[in-house]
This record gives sequence, C-alpha cells and structure tokens, in this order.
Amino acid sequence: MSIPKDHEMVRPEIRALIERGKITVDELKDLRCNSYEWEAMVPALSIEALIHQTEHAIDNRRTKSKTKYETQRFAIAPIEHVPALTYDDAIGRVFAPQLIGRLRQAMAIVARDTEELRLARAAIQKAVDGMFDIACRDDAIEVLTELSRSSGIRPGNGF
Repeated sequence: MSIPKDHEMVRPEIRALIERGKITVDELKDLRCNSYEWEAMVPALSIEALIHQTEHAIDNRRTKSKTKYETQRFAIAPIEHVPALTYDDAIGRVFAPQLIGRLRQAMAIVARDTEELRLARAAIQKAVDGMFDIACRDDAIEVLTELSRSSGIRPGNGF
C-alpha cells in the first residue's frame, strides 16, 4: 500500500501501518485518526476490518431514512416496511448490507474449501509417501485404481 508522499495530514505512524497493510479490527479499535487517515487506511484494511468499518459507517451515517413510525402519520393504512427513499439510503440500508452478507458467505465457503483441499492434499501425500514403502505399495495401487475408476481416467491416458 502506498499513499501520496505529499499527504501531510497522515501521521508517520499511521503511514507505517498503511504501508504494512492487513490492518486488523483489533488494531482499529485502539486507533484515533483524522478523516484523511481513516480514508487513506481503507485499501490497507483486512477483509474483516473493512467489513467492520463499513458497518460502522452505515450505522453512523448522517442521513437515515424515515422509520415506519415517522412515515405512518402520512399513510392511510399501517406500514410495516418503508423502502429506501434516496440513493444514499439505498446504499446504506439495502446494497451495502447485502454486499457484506454475501462477502461473509463467500469467505465461509473459501475457508471450508481451503480446509477440504488441505485434507485431500494430506491424504494424497500419505498415499504417495506410501508408494515408496513396499508394505504400502498395494494400498497405493488400490487407491490409484479407485481414483481412476471414479474419475474415468485410465492409467496410460495422461494419468
């Protein structure tokens, strides 16, 4: 991460944090920064910290839409939901929360898939290591034969 050298409003200690990158939520909690520093920090935030800061900004935005109770006085029938009335409101109440939710789902999938790949890699490595052990050679051949059956790849055809 880099910020313009002439950006005088960003203190050296904050500049160093930005240059390091991957700023965490725990680090953010202890920081006291000016607006220039907060904005310069955004590209250097970890995913979790970016979500945290986005939610904080949404919760503290100045323009909030009218509640159903404020709108109720103008309605003939009771209102359970008031839709976003402006683009700013739509960003804060509809789009940003939806993006955050989807980002969290994607992060959970990546974490799960990463663990599954780690386990598969360990199993394959164990099988490969076993190929060189005469006692495990038959087991390795059985694993490779089963893999070729289930995948449709036959030994000698690029396997």
